[in-house]
Amino acid sequence: MARKVLVIEDNGALRFALQVMLENEPGVQRVATAPSGEAALRLAPDLDPDLVVADHGLPGISGADLARELRVSCPDAQIVSFSGSDTPAPWADYRIVKGTATALDELRAAVTRRPA
Repeated sequence: MARKVLVIEDNGALRFALQVMLENEPGVQRVATAPSGEAALRLAPDLDPDLVVADHGLPGISGADLARELRVSCPDAQIVSFSGSDTPAPWADYRIVKGTATALDELRAAVTRRPA
């Protein structure tokens, strides 16, 4: 099953790197990106992502508010908090802390549904 992924990251270099990495993962059909939660909310209904990767600390809308709105517009999407913050993210299905030795492997596993 080919998956559609939406990456929401305000750091442009990291957003691009995640897009390139995830586009090359087996089973990923499309990776769309957004620099903010507001942009993601405009993009998500047409994309209908299977998985959303969201930075916890986005400018503007909070991760929790973003997740609440995404769960309405894309109810089947899994949400991954991918953040440098170790703050709990009860709004996410998965929480991955950026910068750890296993962060990218954990993200790949979440995207391809392999156990981390």
